[in-house]
Amino acid sequence: MNDMFGILDLIVLFAAFYIMMQWYQLKFKGEIKTGLLLNNEVNVEKCMDKEGYRKEAAPLLLILGIAAFADALVGIINSNVTMLPMPVTMGVLGIFLLVLVWFGFQSKKLYQKYWDTKKKKYQKIIKKRAALRTNIIRMRRSQDSSLFSLLKTDQERSPSRVYSRCLAMLL
Repeated sequence: MNDMFGILDLIVLFAAFYIMMQWYQLKFKGEIKTGLLLNNEVNVEKCMDKEGYRKEAAPLLLILGIAAFADALVGIINSNVTMLPMPVTMGVLGIFLLVLVWFGFQSKKLYQKYWDTKKKKYQKIIKKRAALRTNIIRMRRSQDSSLFSLLKTDQERSPSRVYSRCLAMLL
């Protein structure tokens, strides 16, 4: 049974070294690598702010690397040197798992912040709606506009229907 855990601890140790290598490349060389922080399909060149991404992603990698290294070290000591108390080994493992889940959520937030194209689509829609609102305000000021009179007589006052009718007339 110890041999299996020893192999798993070595795998976690190598993963910790890989994570720390990724941190070093990101922090000091400025290289954004796919695979750990980003999906392999993500184009690194399409990042909206590479410097901001580097500053926010480097601490995530450092924290995950330290947690993985601590978990591997405690596991190797527990398997090969001496038996540590169960609360210590389970506590370090629990902290590592919590850090791993936290890392997943934070890296997803960073992806959405610096790469997500859905935000760009929504920003375009928001800009169109803002322009439409300013046009409606202008039409309210000049009471003689045909579009405003059409909106004024409209029985359905839901904003989505008003926006869709205005967009249909404007386009």
